Amino acid sequence: MKTYAWIQRPVHRLNILMLFLLVCLLVACGSTTTPRGSTGGVNTGGQGGNTPTPATTPASTATVGSTPVVSGTPGVNGPDCAGQASLLSFRMLDSSHGWTLNVNAVLKTSDGGKDWTCVTPAGWLNKIGMEARATYLLDGLHAWVVPTPQSSNTITVLRTSDGGQTWQSTTFSDSLPVVVDPPHFINAQEGWLELVPNGGPGAGSESADIFHTIDGGQTWMKIASTDNPGSGLPRGGIKTGISFEDSMNSWATGGDYSNTPWLYVTHDGGSTWQKQQLADYPGSIGTPSTNVQYMTTPPVFFGTTGLLPLQVVGQLDQGPQAAVHGFLLYVTHNGGQSWNTFWKTTPGTLTSFQTTLQGLYIVDPLHALAVDKNTGTLYRTSDGGQSWHQIASVGLVTSMSFVDSQQGWLISQNGFQRTTNGGNTWRYIPYYYPH
Repeated sequence: MKTYAWIQRPVHRLNILMLFLLVCLLVACGSTTTPRGSTGGVNTGGQGGNTPTPATTPASTATVGSTPVVSGTPGVNGPDCAGQASLLSFRMLDSSHGWTLNVNAVLKTSDGGKDWTCVTPAGWLNKIGMEARATYLLDGLHAWVVPTPQSSNTITVLRTSDGGQTWQSTTFSDSLPVVVDPPHFINAQEGWLELVPNGGPGAGSESADIFHTIDGGQTWMKIASTDNPGSGLPRGGIKTGISFEDSMNSWATGGDYSNTPWLYVTHDGGSTWQKQQLADYPGSIGTPSTNVQYMTTPPVFFGTTGLLPLQVVGQLDQGPQAAVHGFLLYVTHNGGQSWNTFWKTTPGTLTSFQTTLQGLYIVDPLHALAVDKNTGTLYRTSDGGQSWHQIASVGLVTSMSFVDSQQGWLISQNGFQRTTNGGNTWRYIPYYYPH
């Protein structure tokens, strides 16, 4: 099962992480560094001291009227319920229906993105915030929105089960929380949310708390924390998110100072974690002059098949690209028990360009699109990342959504655009906001 999730994450956190990777390389200049072997750094943790911590307050319900957004003049910075505001992210469920989010409001469309209806929860207009996150399930009725924290120790999760006609909210406490990525739900009841407490990263590390719900988000319980050694998650590394294949198996991703990819796996629903090694990553068989840093981002699953992005920044001492600033996709066909890459035998697997989380969209096990973050050039793969082909120039992308290998939408500095031929050509969508 594939869930539809807004994958927008805090841009400043991504910039910090990429800067962090580059600084790692600069610090290492002039030294000889041998990448760690495949057996180092495993921390399986234990069950002791890992009792779930209840974290919830009584839910409140808010009803919102559906206000059509069908008049005015074409929006330059995106639709919204109270003046112009840049879109943070959006997700289309099919060729007609989708949701979008900006700093002020939550909206829906039923005509492919031309006209929008405001479904912002009552009391939250103009309070969504720049760091808001949300996840949607397949039916289009269920949505979870996590606005930017309104206080230093409180997280609010807004949820709807009727397509935004009514909303409920739940608040719980965490210390100076930062939302890493969207909540992740495998059905209408069970989901997870990763938070970074204590205000975010510092000195190449940051804490992480993982919360779990089994009642659709009414109550949340802390089930793992880097402050609890039994959880197995290290403080070292900048966290980029989590991704669940099913109720028991999940992956936590990020990047750190080591010369090995940062990847942790759980097989008990998120209570305990252990490091998972990736084989054959660029630089893993290099000489002491090899110096490469890595960042993993949450894998996307389609049944037991999944794709795991790996960002690569550094210096290789052999091959067609001595300096590497690109990414590749690992693939699994056994539910994440093992991950494989073709970069050794197929040079095109490792791209010559860098992308961002907002500029990468995995459509299915074979098709994905990625935007060069420096040039705004769009690339496409039709073989699971073994090769990438330049297809269009779309500008720097802040959000992208495809419903199949042909139909897609994106938001860039050039505007809101749609394609019906896999990204080869794009047309601008005139859409409207109220004055």
